[in-house]
Amino acid sequence: MNDNLDKQLEAWKEQRSPKDAQFASEEKFAADFFEKAAQLPAEKDAKKTFWPIVCKLAACVAVVLCLAVMLLKLNQTNETAIMDMPLAQVPKIELIEMVREQNDKAAEIMLPRAVEALPPPPLTAAEKTVVPEKPESMPAVKQTRREELQERFMAAEKKEQNNEAIDAVAKSVPLHPVMAKAKSAVKDVAYAPQKPVARYRKALTPQEMPRMMKVQSDGYNMVDENMQFSASPSWNTEEYKNVSEKPFLAVTENPLSTFGADVDTAGYGMMRRMIVQDRRLPPPNAIRIEELLNYFHYDYPMPEKDDVMRPHFEMQVAPWNPSHQLLLVGIQAKTIPLEELPPSHYVFLIDNSGSMSHVFPMVKDAMTALAKQLRKGDSVSMVTYGGGVNVLLEAAWDPQVVCAEIEKLDVGGYTPGGEGIQKAYQIAEKHFIKGGNNRIVLITDGDFNVGTSSEAELVEMVEAKQKSCIYLTVVGCGMGNYKDNKMKMLANKGNGNYFYLDEPREARKIFVKGMTGNMVTICRDVKFQLEFNPSKVFAYRQLGYELRAMASSDFRNDAKDSGEVGMGQQVTVLYELVPAEASEDVKKQAVPGWQPLKYAKTEAIANDELLTFRMRYKLPQGDVPAVEKTTALTTVPMPTSNWNWASSVAEFALRLRHSSFAGDADYSRAMKRARTALGDDTAGHRIEFLLLILRTQELDAK
Repeated sequence: MNDNLDKQLEAWKEQRSPKDAQFASEEKFAADFFEKAAQLPAEKDAKKTFWPIVCKLAACVAVVLCLAVMLLKLNQTNETAIMDMPLAQVPKIELIEMVREQNDKAAEIMLPRAVEALPPPPLTAAEKTVVPEKPESMPAVKQTRREELQERFMAAEKKEQNNEAIDAVAKSVPLHPVMAKAKSAVKDVAYAPQKPVARYRKALTPQEMPRMMKVQSDGYNMVDENMQFSASPSWNTEEYKNVSEKPFLAVTENPLSTFGADVDTAGYGMMRRMIVQDRRLPPPNAIRIEELLNYFHYDYPMPEKDDVMRPHFEMQVAPWNPSHQLLLVGIQAKTIPLEELPPSHYVFLIDNSGSMSHVFPMVKDAMTALAKQLRKGDSVSMVTYGGGVNVLLEAAWDPQVVCAEIEKLDVGGYTPGGEGIQKAYQIAEKHFIKGGNNRIVLITDGDFNVGTSSEAELVEMVEAKQKSCIYLTVVGCGMGNYKDNKMKMLANKGNGNYFYLDEPREARKIFVKGMTGNMVTICRDVKFQLEFNPSKVFAYRQLGYELRAMASSDFRNDAKDSGEVGMGQQVTVLYELVPAEASEDVKKQAVPGWQPLKYAKTEAIANDELLTFRMRYKLPQGDVPAVEKTTALTTVPMPTSNWNWASSVAEFALRLRHSSFAGDADYSRAMKRARTALGDDTAGHRIEFLLLILRTQELDAK
């Protein structure tokens, strides 16, 4: 090889940075080398007999450089390995890790780089009318990150659709996560048996290894943020409340829609566990639309100074049925400074029976996280009922004492849940704080197998305590023998709320970030009522809230129990409307059997109102009369990113539960619309939802 070739080759190699070589394949590198070498001028006095030797030397250099590239790949951080994995193989805990922002905690998801990012697909005419967040109103840095987020997500979506590209990447990248195969298949009572599923542990990078040295191989470790999903049991006796979706109701016959507040989010956690951990689609009754909607935070205006709650409205064409309208009603509760909150007495009622063994490490971490939030004046009592009811603490105020007692807990024995609930109420009444926040926090899988155990008996037990101003928070966990029907009704009838722990991060969301909202009630027996104007709306259908439906006559019946709303919480409701000017075919399709009347006619309201919204509630303590507020909606409210996101969640839920009212609901369309409403998403919940849609598409295609 001549000197000119040597010099130019060395100069060319120096120009290539390790970062570029890190992501180049061996074949591409070799091709680039020979292409460059072929372009170099040959020495005039070079003899043809030396060219075979030159080619061999060049091949040797290429092989050496390829080996260097492979070594660089082996030394890459775990982040690169995860980013090149198919989404179907990325464990849930790693997806959450990847949305953490290093600088200002803005959300960002690190998705595969093997496929080049494509520009977002064009929006439909209906979607263009929706007003997303204005890019110019966001800081330049956040806007850039948002654009990067959308580009990376499009790259991931494209990669999911290209099976050949996925296979090529999977073969070239070593998979590092430790996999623990399930012992048997997960089965659902109402469906065909599912295939055995795999469980993943978090794959640690060398930088994270010292911090993650302590690994709990039998469950969860929330403190170290390390999690291993337990293998699914070989049985499935899970029970879900059987509910029927609400039909369309003609306004002329049913002008009033009345329901109680519901801020539960357990349905979202259960759905995520089935899709991510169990690798199966949830049964339809496990999908409660209101609990998926209320899992996310929206940009609703705060109440005025003297108000407790404030309504907000938005409306646009229903994505799954262009002849209908979709109305969003958002209710925002006020916040109170932490120092102004009343003292609290919590009764930890912990199920430590044998059926809780596979999730108990996470339960202990969740209770520890809650105990560490205690303020001056707060106190904790602790009751367990594994193998028998035991009172471990009464009105302890020192968080260290409470945490030490939690650390001693172990599992084993039968489950006398009814007896445990009775004892918890006795302790709560004994240490009742007048004017304070008195609450029982029940953590269980709902598998009560001794004593009072049926749903009806348990509901009757807690209903008798409704007037005591002791609130019941129900936190579910576990799988296989989970009894969602009992848990949901206990929370509804016990003046409380209902959550589900499928991972340590959810425990932190409930007990740390959402501590005040989830554990401090600011109004009880909250009821909502919408009266539609028949000259504007022919028929309506409420999405979800089937278990909170009320007779219109019960709206002003203060003896009728209803839901509770915590400090700063939001209630999001969707109504699908059939406009009054819709064609007769559309009306008959929405309300079968309808026919126009000859003599009955509707007269337009003088102020042209679309509807009247009413809410009624009581203060959390005392027998003060209920407060009622009324709002008349006189103009069609314009949609924002709130409507975009809520409608995407609803379309996904309708498609997932195979609703008869789903119309042409589509996962891809819901995902495309949701991308316009990601916002800052500092906690990463919204980008995680997009990944759940992708996984659901995979499962639904099988």
